[in-house]
Amino acid sequence: MYTLFSSLPPEFRFVLLLVGAFLLTIVVIVATAFWARVRRLQIEADLKTDMLERGLTPDEIRQVLTTPMRGKTESEIQAELKERLVDRGLDGKQIKDVISAGKSCW
Repeated sequence: MYTLFSSLPPEFRFVLLLVGAFLLTIVVIVATAFWARVRRLQIEADLKTDMLERGLTPDEIRQVLTTPMRGKTESEIQAELKERLVDRGLDGKQIKDVISAGKSCW
């Protein structure tokens, strides 16, 4: 294999090296994006399961998860979530558990 590359002109070897590095970079980027999506879905599924175990209905879970949160700080999001969970009748310990479970998403 070494003789194959050594017989190539140096300019071609350099171009081949650049193309290989580019392709490797693309593969790493795609794999990282895929892994991040899988992890995000896993966290969301864990959060939904936790909410179901706490007695929230599927409609309540959907409402909590589909609330737009763009442009808000983490503390504003947590305050709004706490308010919604209090409205649903959760006690302080349950709210604390939900908030701590959600911190892995933020």
